[in-house]
Amino acid sequence: MADTFNGTTSGNFGTVGNWDTGNVPGTGASETSNMAGTSTSVTSGLDRSASNALAEMIIHNTMLGDIGNSSADPLIIDAARLTFDGRGSSYYFKGDYTDCIIQGTSSQSVSLNDGGGVGETIGDVWIHGAAATTIEASAELDQLFMGLLAGAVTIGAGVTATDLNVGGGFLDSSAAGLTAYVQGGGKLTLSNSGSGTITVRSGGTLELLTDATVSAITLEPGARLITKNNANIPTITTLNEYFGSTHDLDSEPQRVAIGTRNRFGFPAPLT
Repeated sequence: MADTFNGTTSGNFGTVGNWDTGNVPGTGASETSNMAGTSTSVTSGLDRSASNALAEMIIHNTMLGDIGNSSADPLIIDAARLTFDGRGSSYYFKGDYTDCIIQGTSSQSVSLNDGGGVGETIGDVWIHGAAATTIEASAELDQLFMGLLAGAVTIGAGVTATDLNVGGGFLDSSAAGLTAYVQGGGKLTLSNSGSGTITVRSGGTLELLTDATVSAITLEPGARLITKNNANIPTITTLNEYFGSTHDLDSEPQRVAIGTRNRFGFPAPLT
């Protein structure tokens, strides 16, 4: 069953008259919630934590209103999938999700947080549009995928993150213990994080703005590493550097401490 919010009477999510079916999503099983065709913002009745989990919550590109009031006052509801393509301004979500698909334009901002319970997560997050996306501090994130059209994404401190795949856009991460892959025009900035392993592939850029220790960085041909803007001195335990990658390590050696530096494919020095 699909229920569409029309905001006929108010911006209250829990008001029956605001839904075209006369049913508030979450009262039945495996329901789908649509936000479409209205400029009314959803600003009250936001705590749906006692509702049944939705099969999907879809924010269409005809949703011109906002959802939630702040990261401290979001729409709280669980859903197997959250699909976002709204055209308002600000959107705040909190819940237990299997995956989140974020589209939109650079005019929108989206905040994601998990429900806070044991085992709750925002799941796999797929960024296919330019909406500015923030994964709030202390959320649990399974995997992040950023496509070529991705915008700016921020991961807060304390976020539990495993695999980050940056194929486009700009990711600023303060998460620790991550495994990241950067390629194809994507850029990853480590602002306050360490440990983990990072592989930078052709077209990808990694910038270090942290004083933490990164376990391993691999720079494949066509990759770029930037350290010159860092006021801190991070440590790279192992650096694997392939011929054809670029960096500022030799011109700015005081900017980073390197444990083991391995170089591959470089021409032998002339004798």
